Amino acid sequence: MTDTPMLPDEVQIKTTQADRGTIMLTNFRVRCWLKGSSSSIYHSMPLEKISVCSLSTKSYPILLLLAVLFGLGAVLAPTVAAKVIAGSICVVLVPAYFALKPGQLKITSDSGASIAVPTRGFNSEEAVKFADAVCAEFAKLR
Repeated sequence: MTDTPMLPDEVQIKTTQADRGTIMLTNFRVRCWLKGSSSSIYHSMPLEKISVCSLSTKSYPILLLLAVLFGLGAVLAPTVAAKVIAGSICVVLVPAYFALKPGQLKITSDSGASIAVPTRGFNSEEAVKFADAVCAEFAKLR
């Protein structure tokens, strides 16, 4: 998939792997390969056309609130069965909060076309570094 040929004099600057694909920055463009269960997408965007790099994430703090409430329920429950059920739910909700933080790295061109990569599989810091690297390469063109 990512073995498609590079342009003459093109140099790979940074590559990031996500659960659903790969995004690569070169000295000429941003390339992206995404694969779903029944589809695949390839994007290539020249650096001089990029206007915005953004990272968005969403969290669900209600899951932590529910975990606290079920944790208290586990401590205060009158029966062992109720303690086990409430404790089990609490133990599921805490990791769910951290696992269910969908994010998206989006690179938009001056024409409005965009490359959007789900950040599942790499952390937000890595996504920010990639976006910063894109901006740094773009600045070299000016």
